[in-house]
Amino acid sequence: MNWTHFPCLGEVMEAEGTYPEQCDFVAELENLLHEFQLRFRECNGMKAHFHFFRNPFTFDPNDFTDSIVNDVSKAQLEILEIKCDDELARSHAQMNPAEFWQTVNQFAYPTLKTAANKLLCMVGSTYSCEQLFSQMNVVKNKLRNRLTQDHLMCQLRTSINSYSPRFDNIQYTAD
Repeated sequence: MNWTHFPCLGEVMEAEGTYPEQCDFVAELENLLHEFQLRFRECNGMKAHFHFFRNPFTFDPNDFTDSIVNDVSKAQLEILEIKCDDELARSHAQMNPAEFWQTVNQFAYPTLKTAANKLLCMVGSTYSCEQLFSQMNVVKNKLRNRLTQDHLMCQLRTSINSYSPRFDNIQYTAD
């Protein structure tokens, strides 16, 4: 087996004479892959919408769903109109998608602009998602592996919340 990218693992495998199929880490990786597929299954359904956000000029209007736009028929008409706008096409070629959607006129393309803003907010919230996964590893560890989903969500909500009460004000109003 080729261990070029994992030299330490290769040394361990050669020393112990075991193969990856016999190791515990294969089962763990398969379990991790399964968990990722469960947690991010919604992203597969959003691929077309990410394509729309990245390049509306090559987007197929029939790929819109009501999960991202309120009125699919209106969005389809607007996407056909935006494809005919040469000035927007030129500006799209010179900007990244986030900058491009900031220049799109809200009144000319209200449905598309709203959909792009929804997608832009999703992309901007990846930090929170990463922070949540890191905090979940701290909260749900080997010693606390029996937390229910509800208790885990409550623990995570309080652990990532930056709110801190002003105790001095509370004491002052109580006196």
